[in-house]
Amino acid sequence: MGSYDSIISKAIGGLKIDGELYDLRARHDSELAAQQEKLFAKKHDAEEFARAARSSSLALTDTYSGFDTSVAALRGAFDDHAVLIERLDCEVEAYRMRHGLTSEPAQISPVEGAMAIGFITMLESVLNAGFFMTAHLSAGPIAALLTSTLISVTNMSVSVAGGYFAGRGWNYGAHAPDADDAEFVKVRKASRIGSAITWAALGLFHLSVGCVRAQETFDVTHGISEYLDVLATPESLFLVLIGLVMSAFGWHKGRTALGEKYLGYGERARALSAAKEAIYDELDAGCYEIERLETEALETLDDTKDEITSTVTASNQAVHEYMAEDRAMRRAIQNAHSAMTVGIAQICSTHQMGRKGKTKNRELPTETLRGLTDFDAYLPGNPPAYFDAPDLSRAQISISEAKSRAMESLSEAFNRARNAARGDDK
Repeated sequence: MGSYDSIISKAIGGLKIDGELYDLRARHDSELAAQQEKLFAKKHDAEEFARAARSSSLALTDTYSGFDTSVAALRGAFDDHAVLIERLDCEVEAYRMRHGLTSEPAQISPVEGAMAIGFITMLESVLNAGFFMTAHLSAGPIAALLTSTLISVTNMSVSVAGGYFAGRGWNYGAHAPDADDAEFVKVRKASRIGSAITWAALGLFHLSVGCVRAQETFDVTHGISEYLDVLATPESLFLVLIGLVMSAFGWHKGRTALGEKYLGYGERARALSAAKEAIYDELDAGCYEIERLETEALETLDDTKDEITSTVTASNQAVHEYMAEDRAMRRAIQNAHSAMTVGIAQICSTHQMGRKGKTKNRELPTETLRGLTDFDAYLPGNPPAYFDAPDLSRAQISISEAKSRAMESLSEAFNRARNAARGDDK
């Protein structure tokens, strides 16, 4: 037996009015259920609009998080560079001590050395061309210059290569505490053999050029008498001497102008310098990235401000409509309560009057029947809240503040990484 059945059975005391009471209650339940369904629909709409408004606002907030992510990534890169710089610095110091070096590695610009080598090559070409022209070995000035340029380029290429690859190992390990170590001796020996082979090839090359000038033909023969003719011919002797001087210059430039003259020292020093410069490149890249994020955040704010305004307005309008429906629902519940109370009273009065004269007159307990007027189950729950629109002008200020914090964090991370690298402050 349901709660309504219990109330009615106790109240009517056998009167056949339960059907009328059920019909009256069902009519009010039907009306309130329909009203409640409309209220639930309004609440659902308000919640959907609120979610859209929150999503738009969170999308705006996400633009600030990019600064922290970028700084965190750069902080890791700075730490990696600091570790690399410290390791390379230890390698340079260990190499210096192992080889007994007392000076810092020379800071040499290979470009300047290459320009000097190129100038000397052209100078030798012009001088050689004059000697070939006087011997009528070429059809004209252009042909003589081409021939002499080929000779000069060959001379400088061999001498520079010899100085760079063979000459730099001449004193390898000579000042080390264990200069007689097999590793050092092997490199010095290879350097001197390579140097000897290079200079022998250069000497033969210059003698051949001298023979060309002395014999006034490119189809030369070699021998003691031919070499004596070279010494006896001033132009040929000048060619040989100039070639040897240029070879010595190229040899020297090969050893000193393209990098540190001590084998292996310059390579390690360049790697250390490159690592120190790379950390500044990371700083520049980080500043550029933060500037880009600021521009992107401002563009996003400009693009989404209309969307944010419209979604917030729609959300609050939906809440307003829900509140209006909420008030209508509460009025409907009050009206149903009043109508049900009056209806019960009318039914009870009618049946009491119908029973007079037939049975003993008995008042029906209308107070008990008032339990049927309880419609609290239809009362609305907690209403959705109004959504406060974000302050877009404040959002611009927040973006600028986020950028400033990111720049400060970037600077702190850079200084910490730079100071952590041993020798970076020297």
